[in-house]
Amino acid sequence: MVQKSENALFCCSMRRIRKGRVAVALIIVISIIGILGSVGWYYNSLRKVNNNDEIVAITVEDGSTYYSLSKLLYDNKLIKSELGYKIYLKLNAPTSELVAGTYHLSQNMGVKKIIDNLGNKDNAQNLSDKKITIVEGKNIKFIVKKIVDNTDYKEDEIYNVINDSNFLDEMINKYWFLTDDIKNQELFYALEGYLYPDTYYIKEDDSIQDILTVILDHTESKLEPYKEQIQSSTYTIHELLTLASIVELEAATLEDRKVVAGIFYNRLNSNMTLGSDVTTYYAVQKEFVGDDGHINLLTTDDLNVCNGYNTRSNCVKGLPVGPISSVSIESLEAVLNPTASNYYYFVADCNKKIYFAVTDAENLAKKNQLISEDNWCE
Repeated sequence: MVQKSENALFCCSMRRIRKGRVAVALIIVISIIGILGSVGWYYNSLRKVNNNDEIVAITVEDGSTYYSLSKLLYDNKLIKSELGYKIYLKLNAPTSELVAGTYHLSQNMGVKKIIDNLGNKDNAQNLSDKKITIVEGKNIKFIVKKIVDNTDYKEDEIYNVINDSNFLDEMINKYWFLTDDIKNQELFYALEGYLYPDTYYIKEDDSIQDILTVILDHTESKLEPYKEQIQSSTYTIHELLTLASIVELEAATLEDRKVVAGIFYNRLNSNMTLGSDVTTYYAVQKEFVGDDGHINLLTTDDLNVCNGYNTRSNCVKGLPVGPISSVSIESLEAVLNPTASNYYYFVADCNKKIYFAVTDAENLAKKNQLISEDNWCE
């Protein structure tokens, strides 16, 4: 009986040892998983937030540190995690002093690139720099006014540079997307449609040429991904931007813009006029909405004006002589990748919903229906 009891105790001891070893093994496994998970989380937190390359302007005030910027960067969705950002700073202490100013960052940079950008004082826009914002669909008169409002330059000075033959030749030699088309004497403004809509910072001592060059540099960066497709098109870059500038003003969404672009191609291929009201507004230099907030209606005289822009008249069978507004990438994509259809007409209601039609009669019927429903806002 004593021997049996000793065997039982030995067996119990072995079972406890085995259970202990299993528990230790489980703890080790869980710890390893936890460590690997933490490492994975950390490296993921350093990656870019998304693929959006839209510029976000971040202002670094005097006295700011790399650490104190964590909330600002997170709130602007430039980093995935404040903690991950701070851990990276602990492990990779920046050697450059943070300089006050405005930095241009984007959500597709990632933590390392953002910190490298912040560490380069040449990237800092002086806090006293003036900011101008070019809005999509606005014409060059709007851009000139923005420059005038933020500098000591007068309108005439700016227009003289924009249309200066020597300056234009210099720009044509510098940028692949500028051609002799911008020197056409029928154009109102040589660089209309080529100044990309975005926010820019002007230094106090920037010349007009400097300002325009900064904007054209950005235009080039935006057009570069489409260079091959543009150059393989049967239309020139000038023609594509001209059509894109019309599409910009005629439709609000990418889907509608693609259909509208397809309609204009149908009309061009059928030797029809584009018949676009927005070209007439530009042709007579009339704003759609006046300073008083009321819509400026087109008159019969406006519709019959004969110049290189008015596609409602019989003077322009194909495309206008040049762009009529600033062009977004979305509108450029629409004319490069239009939606094929058998539509030739379209009309929009007061909510900017567009209705497409094959025939003029069908289009007129839709217009009359919208008028009867008090949903016609032209």
